[in-house]
Amino acid sequence: MTVKLWELGSGLDLISEEIAANGGELTEELEARLDALEGDFSAKVERVALYIRQLQVTAEAAKAEKDRLAALEKRYTTEAEGLKAYLLRHLEHHGQAKVETARVRVRVQASPESVRWIGGTFDIPMNYLVTKFSFDAKQAKQDKQDGVGLPEGIEFSKSTHLRIQ
Repeated sequence: MTVKLWELGSGLDLISEEIAANGGELTEELEARLDALEGDFSAKVERVALYIRQLQVTAEAAKAEKDRLAALEKRYTTEAEGLKAYLLRHLEHHGQAKVETARVRVRVQASPESVRWIGGTFDIPMNYLVTKFSFDAKQAKQDKQDGVGLPEGIEFSKSTHLRIQ
């Protein structure tokens, strides 16, 4: 069910505009103004929850549009790269390093030297090895569940979240 802003009441409407102007941030001042809105508790909760639903639906639509545009970008990029590869092969096949017309100048240029390791991962010499560390939260949860003693520095916490149906 989509609720129009005008159905939420002028107070919430004004506050929602200010939240939008703040980049979506609900400041303490705006929260205090929300608290001051008139109406019984259930009606206020309902109005804010319906507005949250509207925002979520709008966000989902924006994400769908973003995904559509990303797919379009990928298609155009892939097409351009494929045509660039074709043109490079075509120029090299004809022994041409440069073609200039009134509207475009195309040149075959040498790329910077690249380097990569073709040996096995465990055979990389130490002076070329880069190590990355990260915390394995999944293992910590499993160890806690299994009753394994955990080292200092691991913190578990629970929070709550809101579900609107």
